[in-house]
Amino acid sequence: MDDELAKFKQEVLSGNYIPPSKFTFKDFYENEWAPKDAEPKLKRTNEATEDYVDMPQWYMDELAKHIKAMRKAKLEAKALGVWQGRDRNFVFHAGTGKPYYHTTSTQSWKSWCE
Repeated sequence: MDDELAKFKQEVLSGNYIPPSKFTFKDFYENEWAPKDAEPKLKRTNEATEDYVDMPQWYMDELAKHIKAMRKAKLEAKALGVWQGRDRNFVFHAGTGKPYYHTTSTQSWKSWCE
């Protein structure tokens, strides 16, 4: 703390010290934060390259494995004549291509916790 106090004293004595002014929140937002931080970061462009998000390679590898397994399951279910998903590919289904009802995950979680 003594070092910081010494730096502060030197700044005041050198004439480089600018005393803080009182801001209302609105003044701070409009004059300090928004133009310096928010607006440059929120700038929108129409370039298609900014519409993509880089995904980690491990995630893409897992997704590729999942897609391969789902295609295999779909072919097997079609061969058995139990495929109900037509040409659609749902992420969560019971192996027949028919999607789970929208409350299935919540109800399953609830029953597991009981």
